Amino acid sequence: MSPPHFPIRPDELGGEWTFVALEPGWRRWCVDGVDVDVRALDVGHKGGRAYGYRVEAGGRSLCYVPDAVDDNDGPIGTLADGVDLLVRGAPFVAAEQARADEYGHGTVEHAIATAERAGVGRLIVTHHGPFRTDDDLDAVAERLGVRVATEGLTVAV
Repeated sequence: MSPPHFPIRPDELGGEWTFVALEPGWRRWCVDGVDVDVRALDVGHKGGRAYGYRVEAGGRSLCYVPDAVDDNDGPIGTLADGVDLLVRGAPFVAAEQARADEYGHGTVEHAIATAERAGVGRLIVTHHGPFRTDDDLDAVAERLGVRVATEGLTVAV
């Protein structure tokens, strides 16, 4: 969250915020009496450092990789290995690979392939391109057989 990659400084955000800087590796938190294990790994993203996360609690697991280039099979595969749910940022499709590379983001097709290789239970793609309409996203979802995140979506893991 620093210029020029983020449009405002943290002190300009509304509300009250607490930031916890993570380094790669595992960390355990206790949330409402439940132990939650979180693994953070560096994933490649143009313009700066970015993390992907694996969260485990109560025998369930989630992998969240919002910002990463497609050429990240090592760390993403490690985080996503056998998870119940992978939420992967993929604002582009394969026909837009050059644009995805330019911005340091992934494609829906690569997210699907990563999920298959990692033995993921379910995949939801997010971080949609701002140029896509809801109808465009529905068409991508139907054409590629993938679920896309929508505003207000709640998923039980």
